[in-house]
Formats: sequence, structure tokens, C-alpha cells
Amino acid sequence: MITTMLDLSTSNAPSNCPSFGSFRFVTHEYGWTVFVDADRTDDCDCPDWFRPILMEAVKHKCVLINFDRDADEDSGFKTYDW
Repeated sequence: MITTMLDLSTSNAPSNCPSFGSFRFVTHEYGWTVFVDADRTDDCDCPDWFRPILMEAVKHKCVLINFDRDADEDSGFKTYDW
């Protein structure tokens, strides 16, 4: 199976230890990978900073969102300087 992943810079996250609410994620050496659950887009535990990113991933049928320090910043999302 081939899956789609949204690849973002860690600077698209608000801190070096961001909250993804109740969404499942794993930490890796250079950031985090979040598992997208399209059925949970109305989840009230989704942090405000993460909601637009989640919605974009769902729109493109991504199953993962990867935040990596070496990935390009996406100007369509807020960037943070931490």
C-alpha cells in the first residue's frame, strides 16, 4: 500500500514539545509523526494551532503528518521561532 503524508518543518509547530491533543503521534530524532484520523476532525481536543494542518491533511487524504527539522516551512501555515 502506498500512503500520502503531509511533510512540514518543525517550525510549523509552536514549540519543541507541541501538544497534538488526543491524536496519536511518535517522536523521532528530528521531529514528530502524527497519525491522521479523518473521522476525528471535530475532536474538541485538537489544539488550535494544529487544526488547519489537520484539515489540510484530511483534504489531501493524508494518513500521516510529518514534522521534520529538515523539511521546508509551509508558508500556508503559521511558523514559530523557538
